[in-house]
Amino acid sequence: MKTWFIIGASRGLGLEIARAVFAAGDQVVASGRDPEKVKAALGSADNRVLAVELDVTDTSSIKSAVHAAVQLSLQFAV
Repeated sequence: MKTWFIIGASRGLGLEIARAVFAAGDQVVASGRDPEKVKAALGSADNRVLAVELDVTDTSSIKSAVHAAVQLSLQFAV
C-alpha cells in the first residue's frame, strides 16, 4: 500500500486524484485549507484517508501536515 499526499483535495483535480487513489486501495493524506471541506468532498472516510489542514504559505502548517502524513504511513508500514 502506498501513501499519497495530495494538496488541494477539497475540489477540482486534487479531489479527483484523491478519489482515484482511494479507489485503487492506497491510503491518502488529503490536504486543504479547511479539512472539513476535504472530508465532506471525499465522503465517509475510513482509516486509509486522513484530511489535514494545509496552507502552503505557512511553514508551520506545512510541517504539521507532513508530520501527519509520515505518521499515517508508519502506522501501515508494520
